[in-house]
Amino acid sequence: MATTAKLFCMIFLIASCGLAASKNTYATVDSLVGHAEVQRAGSQLWQKAVLGDKLYNNDVIRVLEKSFVRLGWPDQSASYMHDNSQLMLAFYENDASTIISRHITVMYGAVFFVIREILPKTLIKQYDTKIYTPTSVVSLRGTSFCVEVDNSSRNSTIKVINGTVQVSNILKNTSLFVSAGFKSTVEMSQDPSGPKVLLDAEIDRIKEWVPRPAIEAEMASQLVRAGRDHDVIAGNLKDKVMILPFANSSKYSGTWHIQSGFARILAEQLQHGHLSVEIADSAGHDPLAQGARGAARFVIVGEIQDFDIVQHAEITATADEYHEYYVAIVRVNIQMINVAEKRVVFENQYAAEKQGANAKDNSWLRISKLAFSLGDQQFVKSILGIAVSQVVEQASEKLNKIIKYE
Repeated sequence: MATTAKLFCMIFLIASCGLAASKNTYATVDSLVGHAEVQRAGSQLWQKAVLGDKLYNNDVIRVLEKSFVRLGWPDQSASYMHDNSQLMLAFYENDASTIISRHITVMYGAVFFVIREILPKTLIKQYDTKIYTPTSVVSLRGTSFCVEVDNSSRNSTIKVINGTVQVSNILKNTSLFVSAGFKSTVEMSQDPSGPKVLLDAEIDRIKEWVPRPAIEAEMASQLVRAGRDHDVIAGNLKDKVMILPFANSSKYSGTWHIQSGFARILAEQLQHGHLSVEIADSAGHDPLAQGARGAARFVIVGEIQDFDIVQHAEITATADEYHEYYVAIVRVNIQMINVAEKRVVFENQYAAEKQGANAKDNSWLRISKLAFSLGDQQFVKSILGIAVSQVVEQASEKLNKIIKYE
């Protein structure tokens, strides 16, 4: 038992070492039935939890007997705590990054997690979430599952309702993937078990303390996902993607409307048999709402970061050779959002440069008179058209694969 206690202390160190508090990283007590207590970071005292309490880095919350707590997160994730349960929160937010590390340690009891990944980074930061217990660590992305920790043995059982998680033994280099409808138990000295089938009776017991609509919504989402997998195999899939006009943060301010132009060019590259692509008239503040109104499964948003033709000059160290040339520079950031699951499924930056001779045909003055379209062969052959084509081809190749298999 001393060994277990020692290892449990290690969990705290893993979950909190190097993590720092931030005003943007917290969970909120948004539902409270009965009694719960909070121990603030660095304090030994327990204070009564009240509705609306915010929990920050290294805070601990415990739910007392015959009580219930729901924690809400800024990314619309939720944690439902059973009575006689306790967990610790740890966060790290790097100002230079778009990722917040969120480590949650379930010390004992049962907690049902609904983890989301939503919205582009320009609207809200994304979380990298891991769940720790005395015996296991659970890695996940956009899923829902229950974690149960036996208060005496410290054994952990993970029951997955929607999606897939990776379950690892905290001390051994062993892990397995557990998908919806299955469970795994992790003992200190044993590899994760199973996966074993999750029985209906076990799901019914979860519904006794987690609101039934929350469970049923997750199960319905999983059924949709399973149905889509069947359609992929049968070749009957028909997806819809909505592309919003790109944001323009480049220095370009010419006559082309490159925001809708990039959306149109990308749409042309994405069109294929099982896919319907719609270009939105405008980019609103809520891409999820736009996608839902258009009955799209995915929404694609983009940002044009560089779009320019620059004239360069080079001279050798001995000053006996001078060379001038033009360079077209294109750089865009693209994100794709799953509308139903409210999560970013893909994000990447694509860039291309094309060098050309110091000739009028490669200047802004000449190229700006062409149509901003891959249907214009003169534009396609220009240094700017070649750079745009390279960027869009790279992005569309990746997006097509994700749309097909996501």
